Amino acid sequence: MRAMVLEKPRQPLVLRDVPKPNPEPGQLLVRVSACAVCRTDLHIVDGELPDPKLPLIPGHQIVGRVETVGTGAEKFSIGERVGVPWLGWTDGDCVYCRSNRENLCDRARFTGYTIDGGYAEFTVADARFCFPLPEQYNDVDVAPLLCAGLIGYRSLRKTGDAQRLGLYGFGNAAHLIAQVAIYQGREVFAFTRPGDSGAQTFATSLGAVWANVGVLALLFAAKIVPKVFGVYPFARRYAAPHAIFTTLLMSTGLTFGTISSLYGLNAGIIDRTQFSLLIAVVVLSAIVPTVIAQRFFQPHAA
Repeated sequence: MRAMVLEKPRQPLVLRDVPKPNPEPGQLLVRVSACAVCRTDLHIVDGELPDPKLPLIPGHQIVGRVETVGTGAEKFSIGERVGVPWLGWTDGDCVYCRSNRENLCDRARFTGYTIDGGYAEFTVADARFCFPLPEQYNDVDVAPLLCAGLIGYRSLRKTGDAQRLGLYGFGNAAHLIAQVAIYQGREVFAFTRPGDSGAQTFATSLGAVWANVGVLALLFAAKIVPKVFGVYPFARRYAAPHAIFTTLLMSTGLTFGTISSLYGLNAGIIDRTQFSLLIAVVVLSAIVPTVIAQRFFQPHAA
């Protein structure tokens, strides 16, 4: 079969003829109809994720039809349309797997990263992690739902019935789940990076009631937070100011992004204790990376 293969990180994919895989017990052989491109695929190809299977067939947003059913996977039938996501295998025995949190399994294997994925004519997949797909969506439209759609919907479910939702960053997952939330009658607020007018316009075109720069990102861009914590003079002196800046921005940004995803921007959901804890976490997330940087980064030689 034909496949696009990553032979070495930071090298272009190459078209190769490779053996058609055979399904083992519990697996499906799937004829690939479409496979969307995810940012994670680019991280793998660029060598930013460690220890990929090599050579590797990337791709983990796979839509296809069952060609062969392995022993023990008879809940699927030949010709049935299925989706194959990022999570490709877990041990089923660890504390996470036994508590329905198999996405945290320490021995997990991932489609298109540690096992071959969907940039090919065929792929094999663990039937436990395959989804039957309704026929009313075409292959191209449904493929991104198998990663960006999944993680966005998981976050949306955790917000309960919150009517105001803050989406920190407006990329693949956010723009998909924003449409679901708006359809449900919720208010969506989109926080973007400074200068990302394209994402802001896109968010409002989909129905977001507000789209602008996240407060923390704006404060960092204006060098207010770095000055408050004494980071900016330090960063100018040391050899990796951009790394320090990025670490601080990501740590504080991810804190707010997590809270926004979990709770929504609804004052009735976060009580006084939770809000105090949030403030403490944000402060620590700004200070701790600075302390680490001061400890391990060396100043420029005089």
